[in-house]
Amino acid sequence: MKNSALIFILFFGLFAFTNKKNSKEKHPEIKFKYEILERKNIEYNGDQLFLFPFKNKGNDTLLISNVQSSCGCVVGSGPREPIPPRGKNVIKVKYDTKRVGSINKTVTVTTNDPLNHSIVLAIKGNVLPQKEQN
Repeated sequence: MKNSALIFILFFGLFAFTNKKNSKEKHPEIKFKYEILERKNIEYNGDQLFLFPFKNKGNDTLLISNVQSSCGCVVGSGPREPIPPRGKNVIKVKYDTKRVGSINKTVTVTTNDPLNHSIVLAIKGNVLPQKEQN
């Protein structure tokens, strides 16, 4: 009986040690300040840029491999350089403001973060009609 209890304790201790070691593996972790940006009134044909700041909260280098927009009226771009642990950067999203009316568009950011491999960012707002010239 003592031997089986000792074996159980040793096995459990080994499992706990191995599990703790695995939890400290190096990996990136992307964290956005916000994932939705809304602008109530956007000027027609204005230079509208939406900025999505983020931080690498992980303990390994973060890579942004792709920023894919939901349509041709939205262009998203991200950093090409690796983001070190605790490093900060921004995803830029530009909307074609020659399209009047309500907008609700997305960009999908693909990373090497094993928990957030793909993050969807949204822009919302309303593009005002063109001002008439006198």
